Amino acid sequence: MPIYKIHHITKYKYDRSIRESANQIKIYPYNKAGQEILSHEMVITDEPNVNKHYDYWGNTVGCFTVAHPHDELIIDSRLIAKTTPIEIDESLSKPTDLILLNKLIQKKMG
Repeated sequence: MPIYKIHHITKYKYDRSIRESANQIKIYPYNKAGQEILSHEMVITDEPNVNKHYDYWGNTVGCFTVAHPHDELIIDSRLIAKTTPIEIDESLSKPTDLILLNKLIQKKMG
């Protein structure tokens, strides 16, 4: 099964030093059928404490504050995920959804 290595960097560079910044990040992987998270690490400038919670849809959200003067903030996220095929329950889809899905699959394969 395919294994993906994903490296995402968010970088803020300020034109002058700022005293503090409050941040919310939504860059956490989502474990679900067909996707297994093998590893995930995130490094944030000055390694602030990140408080995590789940939003309404079950996504992980992280909140943190950098409470001292800084002129740059970097969020460096590295992820390794393995994907496997999943079966689609066709009874949960509208006929038009299945038609569009089949066209997309044929387009990718052809």
